Amino acid sequence: MATIVAWLYMLMPLAETVFRRFVLDQEAELLLPFACIYPFAVDNWAKYLGVLAFQIYNMFHVVFMYLGSHLLLVALSTCLSIQFDLLQGDLINIKPTNNSEGILLDNNDKTVKWSACNIEEFVKFHQDVILLTHQLNAVFNKIVFLSLLFSTIIVCFFAVAAKASLGIGYMLINFGAILTVMSTVLIMCYCSELLSASSTGIAQSAANNPWYKGNLRYQTIIFFIIMRSQKPCTLRSLNHFSISIKTFNKVLKTTYSYFSLASQLYDARD
Repeated sequence: MATIVAWLYMLMPLAETVFRRFVLDQEAELLLPFACIYPFAVDNWAKYLGVLAFQIYNMFHVVFMYLGSHLLLVALSTCLSIQFDLLQGDLINIKPTNNSEGILLDNNDKTVKWSACNIEEFVKFHQDVILLTHQLNAVFNKIVFLSLLFSTIIVCFFAVAAKASLGIGYMLINFGAILTVMSTVLIMCYCSELLSASSTGIAQSAANNPWYKGNLRYQTIIFFIIMRSQKPCTLRSLNHFSISIKTFNKVLKTTYSYFSLASQLYDARD
């Protein structure tokens, strides 16, 4: 969707210029997606197409870097959420043992080795997933902050551009850009919410485990698992602010405040 909207936004001025000049036979201005002042006059087709190609090249550099980092963050955070969900099932299926060798007795009093994951291995896997979450935040926390910061500015820019649009086509493209940016932020916040729910769900799985059949050491490990799961693993902004659906609501409110201010300034200009 972002790629389609970007192409429409960049090619709409070219289509309008070609239609007016060659179909309607008008002396129309050479329109650009972003009106800029260059050290030369864009007064012929060669310069116009060169400047247009330059703007398209730089625009898609920004779009693909923005989308690429977000898609990578969404994929990795989703994988971690799935890993926490798998650990929940593992913890429920772990059976406590009352001996030091981890041997269970069957109904015929024959000793059998239990091949499933024991509680010590679970703790190790759990700590590994938590460490991966910390490493993910260490890599992406600044990107998340910049994304939340600039998304409000970008959406405000496109909202003012939609208000100032002269045609329905430009207005729809600007609204499409707003929808694309906000949906990207929503997906990121939703993935962080899933990660938080999956990590805290370990505590419920520990409570459903038959821990009361184990010895004191087993019960102590279950206790520490529950205590650790009370602190959710989430995506963070600058390693200080957790990202959730509430963050998306704050972004919407902040964006609306910026748009109201910018709209008042635009109206006052007239």
